[in-house]
Amino acid sequence: MEDKKIIKSVSENPQPLTVKKDWGSYTVLHEEKDNLTILVTLTEGSRMKYHSHDGRRELWIVASGTGR
Repeated sequence: MEDKKIIKSVSENPQPLTVKKDWGSYTVLHEEKDNLTILVTLTEGSRMKYHSHDGRRELWIVASGTGR
């Protein structure tokens, strides 16, 4: 399943994994033992389903645009 493929870091792999979704896409930028950094791009007007994760937290930083 392509969603489960993870790269170790951008510096080790110059072509990071990008996964297309119905709401946009995400790109895995870096992975460590207890840390995963991804870039999420939402298509304008789309929305992600509410979700939660057992045993981990998420921190979202909006780089451009707005959200609610």
